[in-house]
Amino acid sequence: MHCSLGIPLLVPDPNKKPTASLVPGFYDQHFSDKLVLKRVERLPSLVQDVANDVDKALRAASPTLPLLCSGFITAE
Repeated sequence: MHCSLGIPLLVPDPNKKPTASLVPGFYDQHFSDKLVLKRVERLPSLVQDVANDVDKALRAASPTLPLLCSGFITAE
């Protein structure tokens, strides 16, 4: 994966040695121990993109969801 400038976001570091004393959790095992994060890039549209995806998923699932009870708080 590369940033908008074409710079790799994760690159192998041959000198990197694991420093954690605990075994990584399940979600921390997706990347190699030899990769080092070199750059963090700001994504201004991330929140809106995620909100749009959630809205689409809820609209798609709404026919299968149970009806709301009278005390359920909604945005409306």
